[in-house]
Amino acid sequence: MGDGIGDEDALKSVDCLHLPDPRNKHFSIEYWHGCIAEIKISDRVPVSVRQIFENAKNIALYSYYSYRLHQAAEIIGYMALESSLKEKYELVGTRFQHRRPKSFKDYIKIALAEGWVSDERMVSFRAVAESAVRERLTRDMIHSGLVGKEPVPSPTPSEEEILAELRAMRVAEKALHGKRRIRNMYLHEGTGLSDTSVEVLTDLAELINQIFEEN
Repeated sequence: MGDGIGDEDALKSVDCLHLPDPRNKHFSIEYWHGCIAEIKISDRVPVSVRQIFENAKNIALYSYYSYRLHQAAEIIGYMALESSLKEKYELVGTRFQHRRPKSFKDYIKIALAEGWVSDERMVSFRAVAESAVRERLTRDMIHSGLVGKEPVPSPTPSEEEILAELRAMRVAEKALHGKRRIRNMYLHEGTGLSDTSVEVLTDLAELINQIFEEN
């Protein structure tokens, strides 16, 4: 037989409900609530999807008291993403010629083909793309001999160069399919254990909001 459930992961007694999980003692519930409250879903997103996402946020909030709720919150967040794709399809899918999608993967393919989520609007990846362009421009300056012994200002990428880099990185495709693969892993292989619910829900909110933006 395996080891038993640790005291920190067992059902809390009533008199200990208000106590933080020992792994969260280094910050306050007020701080944690503030982190979660910053994650916003647009009013354009259907109420049904927003409610699922609020469920995820509430579970994430209570991970302060029970650490293992982090991944439970993430799973509900992935449900909100899949639901958002289905809701979007119901809103506009009647004009499509193909058959109704049967899987999460099929909905993602449509979302990318129809531009519901696009590379150019993936704000969370802009800094990475800008850095990549800046490094490339610097290398070009070095190779062309424009950089000598004297220090020169770091090249500033243009908006067109940043957008081109985002497209080259295929960030929308990688973000959507990456979330799908993690969702599947959680459902079929277990969730692991990490305090990543705020980061994951922030990324999911960006994707969900994009799906219902007015393009």
